[in-house]
Amino acid sequence: MPTRILVPPGIGDIYWVTVKLRSMASKLGWKLPVEATVVSYFDKLDAHKRGLDFIRMYPELYTIGSPDCVENDKSCQAVWDEAYLGPGNSIFPGVMGYDYFIAYNGVINSGGYLETCDDFECDWRVPPVVRQAYPSKFMLCFFPFLGTYESHERDFPIEKIAGVLNEIIMLTGFIPIFLGGRTEAAYDTKQAELINMFPNAINLVGRTSLPKVMQLVDQASLIFGYHSGIPNLGAAMGIPTVLLWDDRYPASTAFACVPPEVRGSTYQPVETKGATSDKILKAISKARVHARPRIHPKFP
Repeated sequence: MPTRILVPPGIGDIYWVTVKLRSMASKLGWKLPVEATVVSYFDKLDAHKRGLDFIRMYPELYTIGSPDCVENDKSCQAVWDEAYLGPGNSIFPGVMGYDYFIAYNGVINSGGYLETCDDFECDWRVPPVVRQAYPSKFMLCFFPFLGTYESHERDFPIEKIAGVLNEIIMLTGFIPIFLGGRTEAAYDTKQAELINMFPNAINLVGRTSLPKVMQLVDQASLIFGYHSGIPNLGAAMGIPTVLLWDDRYPASTAFACVPPEVRGSTYQPVETKGATSDKILKAISKARVHARPRIHPKFP
């Protein structure tokens, strides 16, 4: 029987597990692929299932369990607290009848680094995507204003975000493409307000699949917005990426979520508190200077 593991619901959260999985399987004697099931509180718009398509990007590492998602067992609250909130264990055996629950959120959010938190080696590679040609250069924008991100907007209001985006567009000519999930599409009125400030913007919030998004990430000239799974993947791929972080986490968290080779080069985090247009534009300039030449296939 395959090893059965529980993983968090977020794309970035699952990515951090994936970074360790090859080494983990080798050292613990697991046969790959393991069987992965998402554990999360269920959401009526299926936000708890957002990581399943990411798992499918790694057929050599994962198969999808049946059921593909299970709801958090409240009797395991101490496990969830340690996994998501603290610097303790990341691998929990025998949770909810599964062989293991694995999550590195607590380590990263407490200021730790994946490469030093245990004896398992990191493989940060993101699977290659099917190349798609695009007629224009564009930047991907990720600006939700719900939940966690409400504090970001208090530090750096929507008007300032719009001002920076306008400056980027004037300096580069990039077309802004906005990304997000079905939850943002249904409830995030502030994001809709921001998008409406840009008549030439392309709104893909809640309107496309992860494989299509990853094709866009692969060919983006810039990723700009709040930290989340897809922007983190773009950073890991070496795409020039500037992400805004608030101060709820240690400063190292902003760097620990991406591979060492992009930290401070193609990837530039900026703290929302005290952020200015100049700081963000300088970070974008640094990220683009360090970037390897992007391959933009000739559009037919």
